[in-house]
Amino acid sequence: MKIFIKFLIFVLILGLAGPFVMKGPDGKPMLSLRDFLPDVNQIKADVESMTGSAERQFDRATSSDLNAGKTKVYKWRDSSGNWHLSDRPIAEAGGRDQVMHVDPDANLVEGREPTPEVEQSSAVESSNALSLPMTVSPSQVGKLIDDAKAVQGLMDKRAEQYEGL
Repeated sequence: MKIFIKFLIFVLILGLAGPFVMKGPDGKPMLSLRDFLPDVNQIKADVESMTGSAERQFDRATSSDLNAGKTKVYKWRDSSGNWHLSDRPIAEAGGRDQVMHVDPDANLVEGREPTPEVEQSSAVESSNALSLPMTVSPSQVGKLIDDAKAVQGLMDKRAEQYEGL
């Protein structure tokens, strides 16, 4: 029993160490210790982003200026109707550019208004009435029902023929 346990421990160690020794398609080991170390540059960028956001919020809270902590953006429309945005005044605008103060922590994507639901006419109060819009005009509903009954009769005849075989 002791040798079996020693063999299992050996297999476990081999299984854990194997990817560090086995070479991948690029000729380098499949795993290295660097794969387990955190990316310091990414962590630094995340911390700077969080502290920058906190500093802007603090500036806004403590400043009497309404535009404190906001980014100044210049916006103008050219002769063909295209909008241009820049962080510097645009010479081509000829003084027609608008200055906007944008909160970098705010979402600038415009939301959509929900489409209003169409109310059904109060003339149709029946519980088994079809909801509008229909694919058939109301004047053709009678013909549609007659066609459905004809198809049902045809299917009944075919079922009788099939049972007779």
